[in-house]
Amino acid sequence: MKSTLAIVASLIFFANVSVSAFPGAGKAAAPAAKTIKGKALEVIQAGSYTYLRIEQGKDSVWAAIPKSEVEKDKTVEIYAGMDMKNFKSKTLKRTFKTIVFSNGLAGGTVPSTMHGKSTQKAPVKVEKAKGPDARTVAEIFKMKKDLAGKPASVRGTVVKVSEGIMDRNWVHLQDGTGSAKNGDNDLLVTTQEVPENGSVVTFHGPVVVDQDFGSGYNYPVLMEKGVLVP
Repeated sequence: MKSTLAIVASLIFFANVSVSAFPGAGKAAAPAAKTIKGKALEVIQAGSYTYLRIEQGKDSVWAAIPKSEVEKDKTVEIYAGMDMKNFKSKTLKRTFKTIVFSNGLAGGTVPSTMHGKSTQKAPVKVEKAKGPDARTVAEIFKMKKDLAGKPASVRGTVVKVSEGIMDRNWVHLQDGTGSAKNGDNDLLVTTQEVPENGSVVTFHGPVVVDQDFGSGYNYPVLMEKGVLVP
């Protein structure tokens, strides 16, 4: 046990020395975003998505990105994303054995994941929903343990919509409560509804906590099977 602690202490010491003890040393650069690059063997425009079959050596990979202009047989580079197995596209009426859900064409600022946290902010504070189970976004985060499995109503501005992933739509709501720093200002709602970006809506549905969809997509709290209410 003592020898293990000594090794750990040594590693910490040398890690600190390597950064600060030498002239000109500084913070390590952030790793570059992973991408997938190759010839676009097939390009299919379907609804709000562009489906691409990208050449990868002697093989190829299917990917779905937000609708974009891509030329067939031209080199394309997209951000790496979440791998989905046996994904059924209702629009194309076909099943993909494996497909990558990417946030789009590479270049410029790395955007948020297709159904990960939104980087947008609601422009103004939105009035709280009405009713005994009405909650603000921040309240749902704060009360998540007490609300787990119980229905709630939440009103907010739609700041992001990702359609048709895992047979549901992923909607991000912000109402001006909470903060990005604390991670309690943006609530994910899974739903069959498709509200417009920028619209102010009220969703009603059960609160679910500690959801892990794999590939790093985990949420401390979200609203599942949300339904739009007047």
